[in-house]
Amino acid sequence: MNAQERQERARIGAGTRWSKPGARERQAAAARAAMYRRLRDQVDPDGVMGPDELAAAIQSAASVNAARLRLAKLRKDADQ
Repeated sequence: MNAQERQERARIGAGTRWSKPGARERQAAAARAAMYRRLRDQVDPDGVMGPDELAAAIQSAASVNAARLRLAKLRKDADQ
């Protein structure tokens, strides 16, 4: 299979996946849950924080993550 055929098969697969009812919502929910787990494990690896403290720490870590993504985009845009 050459590169063009692989690309077309990938398009077919992606189109099939995203055309199913609720596919985008399920994927978004799974992505949010994975991000929450990653941030939770990052800020409280031992599981000792209380719920309010944990929520605040996760929110802070999420803000830092978003800032890092914005900075990376700015740098990329400046290079172009």
